[in-house]
Amino acid sequence: MFDREVRQSLQTGALLVLLVVVGACALVRQMEAYQNYEEAVLYVHEQRFQDTSVVNASVISAVRGHFGNHHLTEKTRGSNLWISPLMPLYWFFELAMVARRNLLFSELRWTDTITDAYRGLLRGRRSLATRKRAKIPLT
Repeated sequence: MFDREVRQSLQTGALLVLLVVVGACALVRQMEAYQNYEEAVLYVHEQRFQDTSVVNASVISAVRGHFGNHHLTEKTRGSNLWISPLMPLYWFFELAMVARRNLLFSELRWTDTITDAYRGLLRGRRSLATRKRAKIPLT
């Protein structure tokens, strides 16, 4: 029984990926587009009164090969980061298919402000069962 359920789940997942994923790419240091991206991010980070982006700094760290608890900016010092080798991977999806599968889409579709979106999120989550948090095995 278990094997059949797992096999069916994997087949459904594979079918979903075939329907929604339209492509993928990885950022690498040799790409001119990546070099421009890194230069732009670092330039903005150096500007006075400019808050640094943890996400962009983490992507740059991963492309440079710095994984785990690596801190590119002062902003994150003292916190625990988990820079993943998967961060330079970008997946592209068919928006309409993703939206149809999104369990909160009906509550969020017509929102205009962050407050509207937050209220829609709270309404939508009431009808969903929450899963227990799972720890990511880092070692």
